Parts: sequence; structure tokens; C-alpha cells
Amino acid sequence: MGLFTVTTIREALFGQPGSERHSLAWRTVVRLARRWNSEMGPLRLRRRSPIDRMLQRDVNRVDNLEHLGAMLLSVIDALDEPSQKKSLMAVEKWFTQNTPKTVRGPVKLTVAIPGLTVGEEQIDVWLNTVAGRANLAPAEAARWVHHLDGRDVGGRRVTVEVALKHGEELPKVSRNDRMRRPTRNRQCWLPHTDHEAHYSATPRSVAQQHAKLFSGLQVVFDPHCGAGGDAIAMAQAGLRVVASDINPDRLEIARRNAVHFGVNDAIEFHCGDAVSVGREHGVTHADAGLFLDPPWGGVDWKASEAHHRQFLESIAAPMRAFAYSRCVLKLPRTFDLTSLPDFPSGWNVYLGLDVEMSEPVDRLKTLAAVLVRD
Repeated sequence: MGLFTVTTIREALFGQPGSERHSLAWRTVVRLARRWNSEMGPLRLRRRSPIDRMLQRDVNRVDNLEHLGAMLLSVIDALDEPSQKKSLMAVEKWFTQNTPKTVRGPVKLTVAIPGLTVGEEQIDVWLNTVAGRANLAPAEAARWVHHLDGRDVGGRRVTVEVALKHGEELPKVSRNDRMRRPTRNRQCWLPHTDHEAHYSATPRSVAQQHAKLFSGLQVVFDPHCGAGGDAIAMAQAGLRVVASDINPDRLEIARRNAVHFGVNDAIEFHCGDAVSVGREHGVTHADAGLFLDPPWGGVDWKASEAHHRQFLESIAAPMRAFAYSRCVLKLPRTFDLTSLPDFPSGWNVYLGLDVEMSEPVDRLKTLAAVLVRD
């Protein structure tokens, strides 16, 4: 059995003698502080929320914790009102001395994704940082910690380290900011969409990043073209594209979008499944690139292992069917990259960043895994 490690003030108090009475003591403290707030106050202890935040703090950041436990018990053991008031003020004094002050002025942060092979320059593009570091106003720093720290990226966790002095803390993030959902600053950039494409089409700047990953090639296969966003971005970058989709209605939408952007002459459209199109047309395009964006099921794509296996198979099948020189695989942001098939050359990973988003923390949409055939 492993040893239990005490990390918070609440856990440390729980391990003290008389700990079963500490909950009663805190309730008594709040009740008495509310009663005597005008007479002895203003008292911080009259509200429960700052007490709860204090109890969740790192135990190593406070002093005289043993004394606090004794003072709490003295509040409920006091025999008269003067003794209760004296004990209450002792707890109030400890609380005031150990309550961290909200930091003022710029805060230094460092953002990293340990274990994920992406360079600092990609994080800099994502967050407008310099070598993964930024100086932010306290409220903005608190937002970054709330929205980024611990976020799943490629099966790894983002870390946000904040440089604070002893006794300082970031301001509380407002409820509206905690509950907000990232929103795009515009509608889908494709003029012709269906319900699925309206929400799942690759953002324009991400599609342009995908096109750059095929630099130096002439032809790219896109066997899951959908509404055509990535195929159009690649054609605009000067590539010839062999685009296909198993759904004829979606393929027609892609054609209309290609006409709208004036790149229909640079895209061959074929209706069919990825494997069939690869076998039929792959031999005529030696050393072509392969772009894979298979349907992965939306935000709940990891809900079942069966769907996960199906997703991986949808990746592997066209890779076997096409004769490609470079494969770019668009992945959900939370895809565990260790699940990718092993290849001797290995996968290079890039962040799919919608740089047109005004909020930096919202820019990361997808991942792109790149495989160069030996």
C-alpha cells in the first residue's frame, strides 16, 4: 500500500488530533463571525468561500498550522462569550496573516507540453509567447491557467507555470469566463456547406498550414474531402489535388466551393471510398502526397473503443492503397499520438492553429501528424 501524501491544509488538519471536530469548529467560526462582524470586524471569516479556498492551499505555504488546529478547537470549547471572542480573533489573525494577497502587476508564465514533440516556435504562434514565455496582467494570467493548465493535447497535458512570490496568488476567474465556450470570429469560410461541414470544416488558416506541409510536391490525394476546404487550400498553394468522397452530395458541395474560389481546374473530383480511389488513381501519380481527414465522430469520438479501432483502420487502409511520398494526417486535438501506427521514419507533429481567432487560448483546433515514406 502506498503512503498517503498530505498536500492541502484541509488534509493536514484532518490528520491532527481532534480532527473530527474541525468541521464543527469552522461552522461555529463562520456563525460567530457573522454575529460579531459589526462589533469586531470587518471579519474575513464571516464568509465560507475564502475559508474553502484557504483549505485547498498547499500546506507548505502556511505557517503555524498546528496552532490553527488548537485555536479552532478552543472556539468550540470556550466556556463564555469573552473566551469565544478571543479564540475567534486568534483564528481571524492567523487567517489574515496566511491569506495570500492578489498579485499586482505583470505575471510571468511558462507554457509547455511535456512529452509532445512540438517546438517552442509552435507554442509561440499559438499563444503569442516568446520561447513559451509571456508576461501577462494578473486577470489574463488567471484565465490562461484556468483554460490551458492540464488541457489534453495529443495524449499529453499542457503545463502552465506561474512565477509568484510567497504569499501571492492570481485573482479569481469569473464565473462567466469559467463557463465560456470558445467561439469563432466568423462563419465557415466556405460559401457552400451542409450541416456537418458548417461545424467540422477545417478553418481556413489551418487548411493553409496543411497545404504548406506538402511543400515541394506536385500532387496530393485527399480521399475524405468533405466540403473541400483542405483541397481548395492546397490548390490555392499551387498543388494539383485528387479529391474524393464516398458521399456524392458532399462531393457536389466541394465542387461548388472549388468553382467559387476559382480552383476547380486544379482539382480532380472522384466519388468513391478512399481505398478504391487510391487503387484506381494512385499508380498514375507517383510520389504524390496523401492527406487524410477521415470522419472521426465529433467531440465524442473517444466514447467507444470500437469507434477508436474503426478510426485507426480508416487511417491505415488508404495508406496501404496509395503510393504516397508524404502523408499528412489531421487528428482531433485529444488524439493519443501513441496510438498511431509505427513507422521507421516516425511521425512529426504540428499544432493545427486557427490564427484568425482573437483569443490565443482558443486557437488550437486540431493536430497534424506528418509521415515521410523512406
